[in-house]
Amino acid sequence: MFVFSRHAKEMLGLDLSGCTNWLKFVEFNYSRENGEAARTTVFIPNVWSKFTEMEPKSQVSQESKEVEEEIEEEVEDPEDSSKKTTIKKKVTTTKNVDKVEIKPHEMTLTALLDYDCTRAGPEEVSELILTADCFDEMLQRDFGMDLLEILRKKKQEVDQAEADKKRKREEEEAAEAAKKQKLEEEEALKKQKTEAEEKEEAAKKEEKKEEEKKEEEKEKPKMILQHHINQEMLVPFQYFDRTPQGAIVQGHLKRESLEAMLYQLGDFSKREVDDLLSAVGLARPIGFRQPPPVLYYIKMATTTTEVPAPEEKKEEEKKEEGEKMEEDGEEAGEEAGEAADDGKTTEESLNKMLLKDLRAMCVSRGLSDKGKKAELVERILKGED
Repeated sequence: MFVFSRHAKEMLGLDLSGCTNWLKFVEFNYSRENGEAARTTVFIPNVWSKFTEMEPKSQVSQESKEVEEEIEEEVEDPEDSSKKTTIKKKVTTTKNVDKVEIKPHEMTLTALLDYDCTRAGPEEVSELILTADCFDEMLQRDFGMDLLEILRKKKQEVDQAEADKKRKREEEEAAEAAKKQKLEEEEALKKQKTEAEEKEEAAKKEEKKEEEKKEEEKEKPKMILQHHINQEMLVPFQYFDRTPQGAIVQGHLKRESLEAMLYQLGDFSKREVDDLLSAVGLARPIGFRQPPPVLYYIKMATTTTEVPAPEEKKEEEKKEEGEKMEEDGEEAGEEAGEAADDGKTTEESLNKMLLKDLRAMCVSRGLSDKGKKAELVERILKGED
């Protein structure tokens, strides 16, 4: 395999020298017309489990190369030294140039599968097309088994949900029957109780109702929906949901496609296939006019859960913050007023005071308390002058 690893590195840019496990994939046996026998065996590297490092190699490298160029140069005119003339001459310089390695022709697996095998061609091309077909069958089997496992898990979830629903219904019926029996027993006891006992029991029931009502009125945490898409679950569906060019465009699979795939994977009965597909909402259509059911696998791979929403400040907390800010403003105004009363009245201290405090100061000094804050400040300062 050393030769193939070297060719893979030179032509594809992949270093497979660290891969020691190669799997025998396809073998072609030829019987020539002249009686000679020939054999071609195709191996594939086990890059899934035995090989983890695969660094692509650049197809372009730099190399130094001597290049001959023609340049123009000005020299003195031999006939007239006051004039200059332009001549051309060749020089050799060293430059770094890009060297492109062997670049293979790239084709997708889908393009190989669409190749016309009926036309004549070399054996190597036919072997490549048949190998691609075998590789596609291997992928169909692997992704088909993944799909089968997903459908089985969904069926188990549906069966478990049905069992839980049935159990819950039975528990509710049993609780209802027990409640009914308890009411009948209470009615029988009522007839034997005295009037005082009935009043005491009614008061206890009323108190219990009040407590239950308070519990219900307690504020529940606000919840929001969070969506998560299982990307691993999407891969097998996307492999079968593709165009001839390999693009994924639909986002859904028809029931008939999944049904055919299940029949190819194993010996399933019609009922088993119907049970698996019904678990994901693909029940067999009844009648010819009913549209064929389709599976939107992205929706199936999406899990929605409720999570607590980010906490917001309550109205009471907001109100307390506003009252605190107002108190701080009043304290600042009082401090400024005290400073003013001490004879330290300045424009800065007056601007820190509230409007109502400025008006009170103007009245105490026999000044008019009409006008805006700036007018009151100016009036007080002028009055001191």
